[in-house]
Amino acid sequence: MSQLCNALSQTCRIYFQSSSEVIAETRALEKRAVAASDLANSISALLRNMRIPDSGPCKNLKITSVTLPRSTLTLRGDKRLEWKISGGGIVMTGTCRYKTWWLSITRNLRASVSNVSFKAALVFGTGGVSLADRDCSSSIGSARVRITNGGLVNWLLNKLLGLFDSKVKRILNSAICREAKKAVAKASSALAKLG
Repeated sequence: MSQLCNALSQTCRIYFQSSSEVIAETRALEKRAVAASDLANSISALLRNMRIPDSGPCKNLKITSVTLPRSTLTLRGDKRLEWKISGGGIVMTGTCRYKTWWLSITRNLRASVSNVSFKAALVFGTGGVSLADRDCSSSIGSARVRITNGGLVNWLLNKLLGLFDSKVKRILNSAICREAKKAVAKASSALAKLG
């Protein structure tokens, strides 16, 4: 009978120990999910407030909307966090002015960027968590820049703006890692608690 009690006692101890480990891991996952969401919100705000340089005939470029629906933080064994964003979208607006010696046209433009993805390694250090430039990469699936007003002239302008699509992708690709680094710096002390 005493052997049965000892076996049951050991089984209960193992069960409760594994239950507490599961609870601890669940809490850690919840903390990382909240931190990933906070980082996504922070980078969204930074991108919306970012100044975009004028480009050719297009001026007053401004990001009006940033959607980053999937943001995750995964703890890696070497005291690193892997931050991933996927399925994002960005909308920009601005004005384009085309001028010749006999005609001047000013039109509003709208640029839609889809399939924004991003991956970065965050490193735990003595001063908190940081993001190294070489550990950050982003990509944009497609960019579509269009004049929003109708008409034949706008159709022609939209054909010319098709050349601007790749430039928008380049501008935003370089901005994403730069703004992500700022977001991580702002949240460094909170992120350090995830390690």
